[in-house]
Amino acid sequence: AVSWRLTTIFELHAEPPDVIVMQQTKFMEGIAAVIFGISLIVQSSGVFFQATPKKRILHSLAVYINLACCSTYGACALDIFPHFETVEGMPTEFFRIFTWANTTTIMILTIAALGASSNKNQLVPDWNLVLRTWMCDWAMLSSGAMQHYLGTTPVGNLFLMFALMCQWRIYR
Repeated sequence: AVSWRLTTIFELHAEPPDVIVMQQTKFMEGIAAVIFGISLIVQSSGVFFQATPKKRILHSLAVYINLACCSTYGACALDIFPHFETVEGMPTEFFRIFTWANTTTIMILTIAALGASSNKNQLVPDWNLVLRTWMCDWAMLSSGAMQHYLGTTPVGNLFLMFALMCQWRIYR
C-alpha cells in the first residue's frame, strides 16, 4: 500500500514502496536479450558479406549496439548488475544509463556516417561536430544519472537543469 501526503498545494509525495522484483520482468529482460542476440547475428552477416568497406564499418557499429544491449539485458535477467538506491531510498536501475552511454555514442557516429553516404572514402565528414555531440551526450547522461541519484534535492535540480541544457545543445 502506498500512503500519500500533501506538502503543498502543488506537491504530492509518495512514500517509497517496498522493492518487489517480479519474475515477469526477468522474463521480459530475457526476451529482450534474445531479440538483441538475433539482431546481432543478422547484423554480423552484413559485416562479412558487404562489398564496400564503409558498409562493413556501418554494420560493425550496428553489431556493437546490439552486443551492448544483448549483454546488458542478459545481465539484468541473470541479476548480475548490483542494485542501487537513490538518496531518497527509491530503487534505481543504473544499467539503463550504462546501456545508453555505450550505445548513443555509436548511434551518433552511425547517423553521421549515414549522412555522408555519398562519400565512400570518408566515414564522417565533420569529426568536430561528432566529438562535440559526444561530449554533450556524455555530459547529459552523467548529469542525468546524478540527478536521478540525488532526486528532487536542490543539487539534483541543478544537475537536471544542466542535463536539459546539454540536451538542448545536442538538438540545436
